[in-house]
Amino acid sequence: MVTKDEAVSLLKAFVVMAKTQFDKTVKVIRSDNARELSKSYEILEFFASCGITHQTSCVETPQQNGVVKRNTNIC
Repeated sequence: MVTKDEAVSLLKAFVVMAKTQFDKTVKVIRSDNARELSKSYEILEFFASCGITHQTSCVETPQQNGVVKRNTNIC
């Protein structure tokens, strides 16, 4: 991901890929309170149409982001 505005299309692609390749459905997506997800009507409608629950971490608690934030540089 080069810019944060790509998050919506990448998440949609991931959900489709998980279903196609592994025959698994995404049930929950957990993120920090980033605007590109929490304020995007497009992704929230997509989550609702797929039955995906969107969980967000509490404000000012980077500990809840855990491994996600620490491993952002993995290729």
